[in-house]
Amino acid sequence: MWDVDPYCYTALAIYLSGCALLAAVLVMRFLSSRKSQYAAVRRALDEARHGQEATFAPLPKGFLVYQAGKKAGTVATGAAGTSGFRAAFEMGDVTRFALVKDMDGQTGLVLTVGGEDVCVTGLEPMARIWSAVQKDDPEVQIVFRDDETDRIGSLFGRLDAKEKEMLNGWLTDEEVVTDIILGVDYEGQLQTRGSRGQANLIVTNLRVGLLAQTVEVETHGNTTRTTTHYNLISYLLPLAEQVTIHRNNKIGKAEYLLHLTLPAEYANQTAPILKLTEDHTGIFAPIVIFRRPVTAEDVPVGTGRLIFEVILAGIGWGILFGGLATGAALFLAEGVHRDYYPYLVPIIAGGFFTPFILRGASILENFLERLQFQAAQ
Repeated sequence: MWDVDPYCYTALAIYLSGCALLAAVLVMRFLSSRKSQYAAVRRALDEARHGQEATFAPLPKGFLVYQAGKKAGTVATGAAGTSGFRAAFEMGDVTRFALVKDMDGQTGLVLTVGGEDVCVTGLEPMARIWSAVQKDDPEVQIVFRDDETDRIGSLFGRLDAKEKEMLNGWLTDEEVVTDIILGVDYEGQLQTRGSRGQANLIVTNLRVGLLAQTVEVETHGNTTRTTTHYNLISYLLPLAEQVTIHRNNKIGKAEYLLHLTLPAEYANQTAPILKLTEDHTGIFAPIVIFRRPVTAEDVPVGTGRLIFEVILAGIGWGILFGGLATGAALFLAEGVHRDYYPYLVPIIAGGFFTPFILRGASILENFLERLQFQAAQ
């Protein structure tokens, strides 16, 4: 039997308690800061909603509040008190609306207020602001970079030969590819059998296509054959009567389902539902160009989901860090008397439980942020 060294377990308890205390301090600091900022947003919304509809979206340093009638204002980060709020928030006329793409193909919705440009990024924030902007029916400038053609050409080059062949046969003489959005996911069935493979969106000046693969694995005796099927179907975004960007209940990295409400004559078509992330903002260009109405939905998230994600993340990272801690301990103790074995258990426990605390704190911050955001709407 291995001897149990109480000092090791005391050190383990002190270490884990220290990690937990640090995580608690960081979470409380974060919550205190965000509560004051969202309190300022709620005051701004109350002021903007006097007889008008208004909504808001987060910015890198603050929040944008948009009021029906082409008016907007920003709430600066740290505007917690009444005097600070009054100084930081003032509604002004929006003189320009623009959709701008950067060198990586990410799209931002730019509003010019009081001579200053305010850029909203991220799929859900853009959808929330655009859902209010579209009711004012403004003219929107589409701003592309001078090297946009080169960027699209580079993306086209990343498709394989079969995909290029299908795409060239799908395009008409009147169409020009305006964007290729790589790495989307989807729910639902395609025209071919097999499990889901990689998928991309092809955006033209007239329509949107889903270029997706399915992978079929067949086993015959001792032989396994893998077949990749290719699909290129028209994604009926330009015909949609309503586009709903629905955030699922995942607390970590945000994921969205893109639902299309189609006219009655297309209601029997079962196109796959796109699964997108905040980085798939390229889909916003065809939404704006084709003038499709947009709404954003954010489902409530309970503590059960929070506990599930903390456990899931903790186990995954815990196994990794526990393994690394074990390997490091064995490496450092190589050639030493076997009395080091009693220290392995606390070392492994420290490596395993540290991610539970640190990742749990990060997920808790995301959870509290989402609750604050939903409460402010």
